[in-house]
Amino acid sequence: MTKYTIDQLIEKTDNKYVLCEVISQQARILKRDEGLTIGYKAINHAVDDLMNDRFEYQENNLR
Repeated sequence: MTKYTIDQLIEKTDNKYVLCEVISQQARILKRDEGLTIGYKAINHAVDDLMNDRFEYQENNLR
């Protein structure tokens, strides 16, 4: 897994709160859809997805 700084992650969202919500929502989706049983793997996968533009944050919506 690539390590990202908070500043790199915040560039994709509005603030730290939104960043946390976006990553946690995507991690829950990944846990459900891909059957990941270990939470940190889902979180790491969600961060990679966000940074590699596999999904994007839009106010009140994930795409």
